[in-house]
Amino acid sequence: MEWFILKPLQEDGKNLLALEVSPGRSTPYYYKADGVMEAYIRVGNESVIAPDYIVNELILKGTNQSFDTITTDAVKKNYSFTLLEATYLERTGLRFEPSDYISFGLTDKNGFLTNAGRLMPINIRFITPVYSVPDGMV
Repeated sequence: MEWFILKPLQEDGKNLLALEVSPGRSTPYYYKADGVMEAYIRVGNESVIAPDYIVNELILKGTNQSFDTITTDAVKKNYSFTLLEATYLERTGLRFEPSDYISFGLTDKNGFLTNAGRLMPINIRFITPVYSVPDGMV
């Protein structure tokens, strides 16, 4: 697999060198010149310098993570998930088990909340559940 392709071309009487970078898992890709290292993104038909928040998202993507999966220093036992557990029971007929916190990405295996879990007790009234239970499981 080629990581990048350089293509000479001419446009409006100017000699140009087009760089095409193949997608990969180690994002973001940086361009370094004159002591400056910058990441670029495509916006429409042009490349622009990526803002910091985009660079951070690309770094997480390159490590197979997203903001909501990052583990925090908050311990689950210090937070209440009563409304989540009651809503889950009401809608599925099943009790929310301790292992469900891990399965739903709310905690890690050591009981620390992820960003998703940390935000859940604060914003539960604004969250619409996006799970479904297959027929025959309830």
